Amino acid sequence: MARDSEMKPLAHQLSRAAQITGISTSLLYELIKHGELAVVKIGRRTLIADDDLRALIDRHRVVREA
Repeated sequence: MARDSEMKPLAHQLSRAAQITGISTSLLYELIKHGELAVVKIGRRTLIADDDLRALIDRHRVVREA
């Protein structure tokens, strides 16, 4: 089992998600509004699951052919 220091967060607040991805918080809100990014609501907090952030990046990956 992983130690506490090795555990990665399961979800992030929008400000942290913006830092992690390099996407502005306003763009994250737009992606949420248009259904491209799911959120987790716990009380008044809005979180984005780490897996959903990774999936968003993977969906928008551009592979250039040589």
